[in-house]
Amino acid sequence: MRQIFRNCPVCGSNESQPYLEKHGLKIVRCARCSMLFANPSPLNLRLATITTPPALSTIFRLKNCKAIMQPFDSSVNESFSAALPIRLVLDVAVLLVHFFIIETPISGEYEILGTDVSGAPLDYAESKGVPVLRGDFLAQDFGEEKFDAITLWAVLEHLQEPKRFLQKAAAL
Repeated sequence: MRQIFRNCPVCGSNESQPYLEKHGLKIVRCARCSMLFANPSPLNLRLATITTPPALSTIFRLKNCKAIMQPFDSSVNESFSAALPIRLVLDVAVLLVHFFIIETPISGEYEILGTDVSGAPLDYAESKGVPVLRGDFLAQDFGEEKFDAITLWAVLEHLQEPKRFLQKAAAL
């Protein structure tokens, strides 16, 4: 398996100490900021592994799904919806699409754009009528587009550069 050595994904330091090893995955602690991260990182750690709707249902069937979706549901949270209207949503890794459409249908009108590096989740989103952008989020050109909300469910732990990822998300 191909491994990638990297600096701390939070502060960029190249100094770290071993923290633990489990099943061949080496976790280190950054000497500067104490962030724990895999180093070296298996290349496939950053690729999506959830590929089918049944896998989504099994893995993410949460008892508190309605609570997670509450900020988006205008019938439940009218004051939030009025104060912070959320209409244009970018769903990175298209996992929330599953909940918007199947698990927890919510009231409110939303435009959802899905993006991911893995084809199967995007194919699924497209089959439900959701427009998608295929490819790496960091490489995507969104032009002047701004979003009311960006969802990153089960994404950050797979990233080689979470700080850059969050910086781009905040800018959008």
